[in-house]
Amino acid sequence: SHIFGHSEWALRLPNVLFFVFSIFFVFKLKIVFENKAVWLCMALTVLFSHNLIEYSAYCRGYGMAISCMIGCIYFLLDFIKSNSSRSLTWLNLISFLTLAANLTLLNVVLIITGLVLVYALYSKRLKAVTYIFIIANLVCIVLAVWVGIELKKRGLLYYGSQEGFYKVTLTSLSNLMFGSLTKVLPVVFIVLTILLLLMYILKAKAIGMHNVFLKPV
Repeated sequence: SHIFGHSEWALRLPNVLFFVFSIFFVFKLKIVFENKAVWLCMALTVLFSHNLIEYSAYCRGYGMAISCMIGCIYFLLDFIKSNSSRSLTWLNLISFLTLAANLTLLNVVLIITGLVLVYALYSKRLKAVTYIFIIANLVCIVLAVWVGIELKKRGLLYYGSQEGFYKVTLTSLSNLMFGSLTKVLPVVFIVLTILLLLMYILKAKAIGMHNVFLKPV
């Protein structure tokens, strides 16, 4: 605000720039997919999702946080595939940016940190850089929690509506996009989730748990 003032375009510019960031990493995720049609469906679904487009137009950190999360997913998968210290370093940096953009993705960063630790232990690829990543991410998480507590003490922590995330965000967006079909969507998602888990369990038995994340879709 000191440089560009409080004009509307200047306040919305960071989210627009981070949307370009999303496009870049969605295309980078192509390395995970062997089938181009599956990758194209994923790319179109993510980039044209109502949430990402809507949040990228706000003067808040939602769009930036989602874009950073996509970057985290890419570098996590790249680390699993190549065991690259460079990917782990970038993953640490973008995890920090994710928390800086929006504290609501604290759980996501915690899960990513846990996945790196579990994978490193399981594959016996623990290196100094892995320990550094885990410690650095835990420090970021602790700092994020501390900031949240301080904001709460000062009455500045924004929780959103008291009705809850599911009703206000998921239900309203589902009604907007699917209308009367919204009521059956939870059942569809549960069935798809169960089928996906079964697919990965069967795949893990066939090729080994270690190779599940390395084999392209």
